[in-house]
Amino acid sequence: MRVTDNLIANKFSDNFYSAATDMTNKSQQVSSGRKYSKASEDTNSAIKAFKTRRSLARTEQYQRNLNDASDTLDETESVIMGMQELLIQAKENLIQGSTGTMSVEDKNTTATIFSSFKDQVLKLANTSFAGKYILGGTNTTLAPFTIGSDGALLYNGVDINSPDVKSDVIYVDTGLGLSVDASGNADANTAFSISTPGSLVLGTGVDENGISNNIYNLFDEIQTALETNDLSKIELQIQKLTEKSDDILVQVADIGERCKFVEFLSDRADTDKINLKTKQSSLEDVNVAQAITDYTTAQTTYSAALKMGAKVIQTSLLDFLN
Repeated sequence: MRVTDNLIANKFSDNFYSAATDMTNKSQQVSSGRKYSKASEDTNSAIKAFKTRRSLARTEQYQRNLNDASDTLDETESVIMGMQELLIQAKENLIQGSTGTMSVEDKNTTATIFSSFKDQVLKLANTSFAGKYILGGTNTTLAPFTIGSDGALLYNGVDINSPDVKSDVIYVDTGLGLSVDASGNADANTAFSISTPGSLVLGTGVDENGISNNIYNLFDEIQTALETNDLSKIELQIQKLTEKSDDILVQVADIGERCKFVEFLSDRADTDKINLKTKQSSLEDVNVAQAITDYTTAQTTYSAALKMGAKVIQTSLLDFLN
């Protein structure tokens, strides 16, 4: 094959362009810290990196959900423990008021204390956290407990003693594989409940003795019993206070178990996030030391190409004339 000046020039041009392109790519890798700037440069790695980024985004969302759940549960536990303290104080005061030696004036004073207890229960039950009411179930924008025009305690607008009272809860996706039924309701086995309905905390209805199961209404009945000196009813109410106190402790234990589960899920999410970031780095990030070495090599190749081109390409007739 005849080697012409034109062939030599074209070959040099191709090699020079290749060396310049390689040096530019290596320079971008060093400056950006990434193996590629476009998916087309490494399609296989880009696809894997995209899937990893998507998994990482989901994991980070789970972490946010878990953080919100943990904060909400902590605040709910604080509210319920506040009610537990009220029940303890109420029982102590009621036991004193049940003695036959206490004067009518003292019993009226004790009755006034229970009026204060009612106000405190209502305030605790309507506690809001981060702009949301925590004991309202799915209702987080309005105070769940209100007093009706007839003086009845309402939960989300429904009489607390009505069979229509709902104890719905809020579920969040924490990475358990959330699924919903045909009605769009979350499957409790695949989601996590972050709410504690106030109807369950305070109680609903009355027992077989006609004593209220609701803490607020119970305090109201105790106030009346003290004012009327109804000792037989007071004895039943003391037992009910003990029962409600035990119920509250059960709910505190339930919140504690949920907190532990949230902690377990958070630890798992942290581990998943670390693994995904490591995988993402292996797919997208360059080894800086290696990248600098490769860039130096490409730069040397580029300089060598320039020098070789100056020697290989012969001078033209015009050069001689000049």
